[in-house]
Amino acid sequence: MFELRDYQSESIDSVYGWFRTRKGDPLLVLPTGAGKSIIQAGLIRRCLNDAPRMRIIMVSHVKELLEQNSAKVQAMLPEVDMKFCSASMGQKDFNAQVLVCGIQTAHKYATQIGYTDLVILDEAQLLPDKDESMYRKFLNGLLKMNPHMNLLGMTATPYRLSSGVLYGQDDSFFAGVCYEVKITTLIEQGHLCRVTGRRGITHVDLSSVHIRGGEYIDRELQAAFDIDSITQSIVTEVIAASKGCEGVLMFSSGIQHANHLADAIRHITGERVEVVSGKTNKVEREKIIQGYKDKEYRWLINYGVLTTGFDAPHIDLLVMCRATKSTGLYVQIIGRGMRPSPGKDKCMVLDYGGNIDRHGAVDMIDHKDMLKSGGGSGDGEAPIKECPECMALIHLSVMICPDCDYEFPEPEPNLERTASNAAIMSDESIEWFDVRDTTYNLHKKQGKSPSMRVDYWIGDLLKYSEWVCFEHRGFARRKAESWSLRRDNTPPGTVTEALAILWPSVSAVMVKTAGKFPEIIDVKFGEPAQKPLPPPFPEEEDVREYNPADYWDTEDIPF
Repeated sequence: MFELRDYQSESIDSVYGWFRTRKGDPLLVLPTGAGKSIIQAGLIRRCLNDAPRMRIIMVSHVKELLEQNSAKVQAMLPEVDMKFCSASMGQKDFNAQVLVCGIQTAHKYATQIGYTDLVILDEAQLLPDKDESMYRKFLNGLLKMNPHMNLLGMTATPYRLSSGVLYGQDDSFFAGVCYEVKITTLIEQGHLCRVTGRRGITHVDLSSVHIRGGEYIDRELQAAFDIDSITQSIVTEVIAASKGCEGVLMFSSGIQHANHLADAIRHITGERVEVVSGKTNKVEREKIIQGYKDKEYRWLINYGVLTTGFDAPHIDLLVMCRATKSTGLYVQIIGRGMRPSPGKDKCMVLDYGGNIDRHGAVDMIDHKDMLKSGGGSGDGEAPIKECPECMALIHLSVMICPDCDYEFPEPEPNLERTASNAAIMSDESIEWFDVRDTTYNLHKKQGKSPSMRVDYWIGDLLKYSEWVCFEHRGFARRKAESWSLRRDNTPPGTVTEALAILWPSVSAVMVKTAGKFPEIIDVKFGEPAQKPLPPPFPEEEDVREYNPADYWDTEDIPF
């Protein structure tokens, strides 16, 4: 039996809280390695415990994800009626209570699948904004069967390259984010390992590579990278960096480029090197990937297939022999190296495509800023410097390298100096502080709705504050609801009501001190407050104007 981590339980609570109190469908934003499969299984277990005849669909695009997600459900609920509608899984069933769907197969059969209460969409960033896409046709077909169907999206990257964030737009399937856990939180708790980034010594000229649809043109990108002198130089450097590494995963700019990299590594090292791409036979690809996971060899080069649904925790060296304009792809690539493994304390990232400079620190990418600006992924730029001893990319303000303890000299004043790129991790500017006391006060600003100011007292004169906006609208209100639900309390409607609540005590706060204002990133709770818990569901009856029994033999679902 799986024991859910605190944030996994909180994420399930937040889904319930959203469906009970809000219109529209939510997203869960969870970094790669957070355990989305376990969260899905825990949510399904809770749903079926509350409404034993509820109909649920799990949908994804990758066989490995279908296998992972269904295995967790079977482990938690061994008696559940679960089947597959997926050619890759060798089954095309339409009538199970929990139906696991591969989108490539299932999108044709929404009518046969019929009435559904809840759809859980893994890797929701792949939901295109085009009405003719497989995902859109499938979901629209299910909505015709049940216009009140609930949809939950799960993703590590809630944005697309072409059109920005996945929620809050006129044509978005998702209304907002009901819960999010930060990469830094999972690293602090030991559920992820940190990454350390280095620029490659070899320089690849991208000036002749054009952009189409917001991304580099594949053919031109491969031509820029797949030059023999560049390949030899990159391979020499990567081989030197790989000493002592258990698993090296390389991302190439094309299939031909991947094969040339592999040939060069084999020639120099004599080691086994495998290549996978979208053109690799499925059976052969599965065999290659399994051999890599079993540590039969340590070199795996891929083009375009191992950015989602791929789990090999022993990876301790990532090599980006490609460039991307997509922040989502960048985050997914880095996520391949962040899973913890025995004896692994970090994963090194060698970047030959300028991606770290282009997108910034992987733990500081903020989809809310994209929503405000209306932009897509963008070319994030933030200050870094390179350690002269170990070549690690670190924040400009850090004076001692966290990787080799090199001590930087005090910089000379330079009023014209500008920064041009960003560190792969920003945790040097994030710190935990013990909290002596927490106070709650009414905060008013002329012409604005009131909010509750929460002060976390670190000392007699030092405090860090956050503002919880229960009487605001939009994102501020949703953030306040998440803040309240994390403290096991139904979100109050007003600040006056909030000030009357006995909130749980806080023992420590994680604060991002860089930037114009300090920001509360996370909290640790002390002893829980002694107060009655809210009822698990509203006491009033479901007011939706339809009868599920007309479509599916079911009881009222808990949402």
